[in-house]
Amino acid sequence: MSPPPLDPELGAVLKVLAEHIPPSIALELVPAIRDCGMAGQASDEELYRDRAFEIEDWTVPGPPGAPTVLLLIAPRHRSTADGPLRPRRRAGPR
Repeated sequence: MSPPPLDPELGAVLKVLAEHIPPSIALELVPAIRDCGMAGQASDEELYRDRAFEIEDWTVPGPPGAPTVLLLIAPRHRSTADGPLRPRRRAGPR
């Protein structure tokens, strides 16, 4: 079974990532990736992208014995006839 196709716009980003990050990431590598800045930190303004996205923080239970997992959900807005869309306020810190 082959992996699903990726969005073509991701091709350039994936090439850059492949130069810096191995194809599989072990837990021990996460701190080093964060330290070198490859993980990136986007501001709320960057995430809102001219109101193209809503930003929501959700928490879900982790596996048994593990902590909860924080998810950053950014669905695209759907147009409405009622006027411009406004981003929702974030539920809390990431």
